[in-house]
Amino acid sequence: MKTLSREALVSSGCVRSQADRHGRRTCLLVAVLGTVAASSSFSLAQDVFDNTVGTADFGDAGNWQTGLPETYPDFNGDWFGVDVGAILNIDVFDQVTNIGGLQNLSNSEVRFRGPGSFSFNNTNIGAPYGQIIAGTGTVTFDLDVTAVSPMELVVGGRGTVAFRQGATFSDVVAIDATGVGGELLTQGGTVVFNEMVTVDGNLDLTVNGGSTTFLRGATFNNNANLFVGGAIAGSGVMNFGGDSDFAGLVTITNQGGTINSDGGSLSFSGQVNSNFDTAGAMFTGTNGGTINFDGGFSGTGDQSFTMDSSAALIFNDQASFDGGSIVFAGSGGAAEGYNMLFNDDVTLQGGAAFNAIDGANVIFNGDFNYNGDVSLNGNGTAGQYIFNDNGTALVLGSRDDGQVLTIDNTRVDFLGTVNAFGGGIGSGTAINLENGSHVSFARDVTSSDA
Repeated sequence: MKTLSREALVSSGCVRSQADRHGRRTCLLVAVLGTVAASSSFSLAQDVFDNTVGTADFGDAGNWQTGLPETYPDFNGDWFGVDVGAILNIDVFDQVTNIGGLQNLSNSEVRFRGPGSFSFNNTNIGAPYGQIIAGTGTVTFDLDVTAVSPMELVVGGRGTVAFRQGATFSDVVAIDATGVGGELLTQGGTVVFNEMVTVDGNLDLTVNGGSTTFLRGATFNNNANLFVGGAIAGSGVMNFGGDSDFAGLVTITNQGGTINSDGGSLSFSGQVNSNFDTAGAMFTGTNGGTINFDGGFSGTGDQSFTMDSSAALIFNDQASFDGGSIVFAGSGGAAEGYNMLFNDDVTLQGGAAFNAIDGANVIFNGDFNYNGDVSLNGNGTAGQYIFNDNGTALVLGSRDDGQVLTIDNTRVDFLGTVNAFGGGIGSGTAINLENGSHVSFARDVTSSDA
């Protein structure tokens, strides 16, 4: 670790005597600790936990390079670093308050575990933002965390900030993943951001059990990978309140979790590639929350969209679904009407099956194409499909011989002119009706062999 010389510190008026190191901050002591991110070239740590006596006890003064503040467990806004080498569990037994910031100098995995807790409140350096800097390693909080002041989570060196218990951020949060990207990880805990979150750089947002909630929304300015559910807990919830937007490419891997828009607007301005590995995994809209796919959607495997009666699901660009069961459902049952809109062309392939149930109205305003045998399913009168008249003939079907669109136990209304490839309507042709399906055509139907 490199530090400024005493002579350099004295010449700048920034040196403290040994006697006043714990209580009075009459000047600023800054150690140069190497570049970890573009915004964090200099460490602001005023003391370093190095586990000198080997007890891994956060409250043991012997484990600190210059000892603990006299007011411990109140840090009075001071920052601290951790330099412990290999993976280490650091035991925290106290309710530690007013931490200004934290930096992982080890670039390994550092774990803080309870029964104590951490509370961040930056009042001294770089106010108003405090920082949690992961470097190229991981900072894991296996204890309760609160933050009163605005905070910045710096993970852009392929670092990770992880929460295993409760974490509440009361003010705005910035996540800096610029560089090679980084990760925000919830492992069975409950993480709540009470104010707006802004993300710069490519971030992996992972909820592997537990939940991460953005009450006022979040803005992701670059690409994002969303992982929901998985091996540790098998479920997880990403909850977006307010207005949230993903500006770049979004890749979703869902293994039994839920991505929910709660009372606001969740918008994906860039392309979304959604891979659902577990049945029951879903997008949901609650309390009127809307989900907008504005930059294209590509779904692989089972997909599920469940919206309440005042919510909206809108695909404003081309959408494709490859295999699996794609469920559109209303959360209040068949008595309600839930509109789910495709405003551009839709393609089904790989045996994909749409399922409109529990009052879902799946509405198409573009062409509907399919490759291979695919289905529009329902459960009687509880769901339906509507192909609107967009002023041009609806191209419905596949130009490949022997491929069938099956309409099973549901209602389908074609409100415009339909051009169905493959020879007409009936068993074994372009469209196959099963189990009392009801199909209506408001205008002309033509068919042609490709």
